[in-house]
Amino acid sequence: MGYKNTMNKILIFALIAVVINFFSLSPVFSSGLITSSTTLSAQGVIQLPASSAIHGADISINVLYPSSANYIPTAWQVIEGLGINELRCFVGMEGDVWGLDMNTHTNWAQNLDAFLTLASSHNVKVVFYELGTQWGGMLGIIPPTAGTPTPIASAKLMIDKLAGNNALNHDFITDSRIGYWSISNEVDFGDPASPNAAYTWTIQMCDYIRSKGGKVAVPYPRINGGWEQYFNKIEPLLRGHVDYLETHVYEIWQLANYYSLGNNQYNWAGWKATTKSALQNIMTYRGSFDMEHLIIGEFGIWRDTGSDAGLTNYVFTGDNRRDYYTNFFNAFNELGLKNWCIHDLFVERNRAAGFANYGVVNSNGQWFPYLENIIKAQI
Repeated sequence: MGYKNTMNKILIFALIAVVINFFSLSPVFSSGLITSSTTLSAQGVIQLPASSAIHGADISINVLYPSSANYIPTAWQVIEGLGINELRCFVGMEGDVWGLDMNTHTNWAQNLDAFLTLASSHNVKVVFYELGTQWGGMLGIIPPTAGTPTPIASAKLMIDKLAGNNALNHDFITDSRIGYWSISNEVDFGDPASPNAAYTWTIQMCDYIRSKGGKVAVPYPRINGGWEQYFNKIEPLLRGHVDYLETHVYEIWQLANYYSLGNNQYNWAGWKATTKSALQNIMTYRGSFDMEHLIIGEFGIWRDTGSDAGLTNYVFTGDNRRDYYTNFFNAFNELGLKNWCIHDLFVERNRAAGFANYGVVNSNGQWFPYLENIIKAQI
């Protein structure tokens, strides 16, 4: 009996030692705990880390407003199905239906909060295409790319309103529902040796928003109208002033002028190589920005007849669009890029004739069948 008791004690202590050793070497899972490591849900299901990549889409904000002529009831369903986690919002054809312009709506803060709450309920962050437009809408701060810019002193007062000087006493600048603040979309800085007034305005706004704790980007900046071949000169102008290095890569003009074989046929292998080279150039000259903070903030190609990208009344077929997105994503993924934004998600019903329609989902909320699986495969 004494021998058996001794052996039982030895076995018990050995088992305890094994258990302690197992937990000291193994990751500890906590039910419902959300961290950067693998966790267990409340139901005990293994959860992989959430992707830090931005999967974005440009969108007319009006398609999300019920009384808008362009309202699409299934829009959020499409957004969630695609796995979009960031919307780059612009004013639609009907104008400022959401009432976000600080210059014209006394209840803009309540309206902005309501829109951000709606987006957040669908696990989507919001980025405004620009802070304002010359036609009114967005937040009412007009950048140099949209006409005569709001005087910097006035613009800073409006940023103060966003930072908490509003009816809700809420700080929108650091609001987690905002992905980042987009300043002066597609602005030309002029001569890099002596940047122009648009550069000065843009940088002052960047610095002021960052002083309030906000994150900022200056999408697709240029110098003297150029971009890709001068990216090594553009990045230093932004260094220390922005949090994300965002640029746009379409390569549509190159497709039409260098790789057309006639009859809506193209040399896609050649075009992909050119596009990959453009993307590689951006990566090479991204400076201190890591891959997590490098965003290809617009890309896409229109359907049917459209005028854009230096092309007039140029036709792209469904097959052309299928091949464009396939080859673009292949080049993007081969380089290990992470963050992308489609231009744009939905087709509006009342756009002007000849306007280049980039939408990958039609005005009834239905996917163009040749694109759905291509884009969903990127999630």
